[in-house]
Amino acid sequence: MSPELLCYLAPAIPALPALAFLLLASASLAGLRLSERFVSRVTALALSSAFALSVLAAYGVLQLPTQQLVVDLGAWFRSADLELPMTLLLDRLSVAMAVVSSGVCGLVGRFAVSYLHQERRFLRFFGLLLLFTAGMLLVVLAGNLPLLFCGWELLGISASLLIGFFDERLGPVRNALRAFLCYRACDVGILLAIALLAHEGRDVGFAPSGSLAVDVGAGVGLLLTLGSLGKSAQLPLSGWLPRAMEGPTPSSALCYGALSVHAGVYLMLRCAPFFEASWVARGVLGAIACATAVWATLCARVQTDVKNGLAFASLTQVSLMLVEIALGLYSLALVHMLGHIALRTLQLLRAPTPSTTRTCARRSSGPLHAARRPGW
Repeated sequence: MSPELLCYLAPAIPALPALAFLLLASASLAGLRLSERFVSRVTALALSSAFALSVLAAYGVLQLPTQQLVVDLGAWFRSADLELPMTLLLDRLSVAMAVVSSGVCGLVGRFAVSYLHQERRFLRFFGLLLLFTAGMLLVVLAGNLPLLFCGWELLGISASLLIGFFDERLGPVRNALRAFLCYRACDVGILLAIALLAHEGRDVGFAPSGSLAVDVGAGVGLLLTLGSLGKSAQLPLSGWLPRAMEGPTPSSALCYGALSVHAGVYLMLRCAPFFEASWVARGVLGAIACATAVWATLCARVQTDVKNGLAFASLTQVSLMLVEIALGLYSLALVHMLGHIALRTLQLLRAPTPSTTRTCARRSSGPLHAARRPGW
């Protein structure tokens, strides 16, 4: 596959779910009543197309001599001293995450069609699912920190709105606000890292351009660590993660079993060159992740609700991935992350909730009927 074709494929991967979201949002704002079949088919078309293009992009990248391609989309702005380009980066890390992200979003979307059948907020859920997918794909394909931050914010707002999906109750709304505030408090770290690099006259990419001063390298590494704490629910901000299970089971599997909770791990993998230049940042990241892993393991062993137990189990594994990154074991962290995404998604999609368990118990006391749940 030619690099020119890859340059056209790469922007289309996050653009397809974004365009589908705009279509559904525009129809909703216009007051049109869309059927579940129409909404599910638009979502399926967008997500399956994004998955197919991700697979093609992965195949094309593997055929390149350098197995890396930078796609230039223009510039944010230019001045006499600074230029902020808008680029996408295709390499083995980004295309692997794009394939997994689009595939998991498509799988969860298919599950949600049955799970949310006759739910009055059916359109809202799939609109947020498409927005979440667009944000995640933009995060993994971004070629520099400013573009990654745009996808990072789409990821945060859509995940928070999915937590508060059942807005007729106070609990989900309160927990959604708690998660959103944790996101925003930590996202300042990424903004400050971008500002620090720009102030030093450096490229705002994922690796230092030239030699960085020791204090600047440590500062950028620590700020990026702060940015990852919110999405990955590390101490002292871990309390929002079990509360995020207030959302529908498909969104819990998508956000806090598969993708959103691993966004901090991806950020650390992508920005690994900054940590290689600063042992201080690596030490802080490893210490926080170790403490979180021990705490989450102890919490997981005393949970009485299966979704909360899986939430703390996910937090334990994510913390171990961050420890691996702090130790420089990047390939191990990537394999660990991809395997954990597959396992935890399956576990959360199969996890019964109290409401569905009571419904099944009323239907029949037999083992065959008790094992069936709405949505399958």
